[in-house]
Amino acid sequence: MINFQLHKNFKFVFLRQNMNYSIALIMWMILCHNAYPQTQFQEIDRGPVVNTVSDSRSINLVDLNKDGLDDIFISNGPSAGAEDYLYINQGNFQFSQDTGFFKSLILPSVGACIGDIHNNGDRTIYVPSWYNRSNALYIKNALGQYTGSLTSYKTYSESAAWVDYDQDGWLDLYVSNAGNGPADNKNLIF
Repeated sequence: MINFQLHKNFKFVFLRQNMNYSIALIMWMILCHNAYPQTQFQEIDRGPVVNTVSDSRSINLVDLNKDGLDDIFISNGPSAGAEDYLYINQGNFQFSQDTGFFKSLILPSVGACIGDIHNNGDRTIYVPSWYNRSNALYIKNALGQYTGSLTSYKTYSESAAWVDYDQDGWLDLYVSNAGNGPADNKNLIF
């Protein structure tokens, strides 16, 4: 009897004198090899998504214009502030920088989270900001454009996440903070 260790959690045992088991083993190995192909990545080296110079901090992939293709939202975070970018997916790995659908505020953004807080299919974008600045909330207006408003509080926010914390069917917002001292490090939930 011969033991073959094919995977750390699986042993295949076969009898040497029975040729059918050997053939079965070879067929099984061929089929398993082809069943789990290697993931292949293709570098995209042209277009505005990779050629726009920015101080990028986070990226979100979500279909914001409801065309069935994931768009790209990038937050930018130098201390002086910068525009965040929205790239609209044109298909076939082609993206164009949006100039009218999203109106960015100038903030030192460090992250972003996107969720449907009104349960109406429209996404809301929350962008945390560091440096004891206000965070931004972008909601789609009646014209179908995303416009931002600043939060009334100032924080050293690092990231945020939409989650139905109280399980009432509506998304809640959790904001993590990390500043210069204990008072700055208080996380928030809305």
